[in-house]
Amino acid sequence: MNLDRLYKLSLFLALFFMLPGFGYGQEATALHLMNQKLLRQLQHYNDKGSGVIGVAAWDPFTHTRIEFQASSQFPQASTIKFPILLEAYRQIAKGNQNEDTIHTISKRYLVGGGGVIQKELRKQNSIQRSFYQLCRVMMVESDNIATNYLIDLLGMDNINQSMRSWGLNKTLLQRRMMDVNASAQGQENISTPSEMLHLLIMLYDGKILPQKETKKVLTILGLVQKYMRKAIPAHIPIASKAGRVPGVLCETGIIYLPKGPVFVSIMSSYNPIQGKNNPVIDITRLLFSHFSYIRQYNTYGHSAKGYR
Repeated sequence: MNLDRLYKLSLFLALFFMLPGFGYGQEATALHLMNQKLLRQLQHYNDKGSGVIGVAAWDPFTHTRIEFQASSQFPQASTIKFPILLEAYRQIAKGNQNEDTIHTISKRYLVGGGGVIQKELRKQNSIQRSFYQLCRVMMVESDNIATNYLIDLLGMDNINQSMRSWGLNKTLLQRRMMDVNASAQGQENISTPSEMLHLLIMLYDGKILPQKETKKVLTILGLVQKYMRKAIPAHIPIASKAGRVPGVLCETGIIYLPKGPVFVSIMSSYNPIQGKNNPVIDITRLLFSHFSYIRQYNTYGHSAKGYR
């Protein structure tokens, strides 16, 4: 059974056991109680801060699904570049784009933000990059110039249409990067933790792209070194995309634990994000600790290591 089907089965079972007659005190397994304990920790974190959080996670190894305010829409900042990357490689797979094609980017694409392209374009009238290089710097450096160029090249309507076909009904690309006027009018690029998690699982499960393009996208995501990376021990690989604008912090990614991947999407808004206040780092640590711990036991909390 593939990961996407396991995730859907987990969702069905979770809803089923919420029906009358399946009270936590009567039918819940010890694993379910452990997950409820985690949800209470997430609730406490949400309540003690000035902002709000949304969390979705899926562990295929333990068949554990965690959702906390996961169907709520949050601004995505640069995390919206993840589905843009998927559309880029969807078009490559269809033969509409080529990784090696050289593109010329003019000064009209200058916007705020950092990155090598930003620096180079300020010194000359235009720069040239391959399609692959544009995709890479969009993700690894979170380059807004490369992103806006790709949005125009791929087509905003095409990106949104693909997201609908992938089952994302609350995820919208509504503006280009650093469009302050559009943002002021409420035209945010938005998604939910549940939908970004769903997209990540579908990618990993090979349901969005052919195998070759799937591997390339996962490799690019693996080059990102952001907030989740700071929360996870260095020997544990991850693949993710983060986003940050004033008041907003989010990241969606895969944590490659020894017994298999865990899929995570964390979003927050109305946050001052000052000093050490970083919801993504804090919650990633919480989730990493939880899943690493419960994987040492069976569904009822029995560890074979306890035998003498």
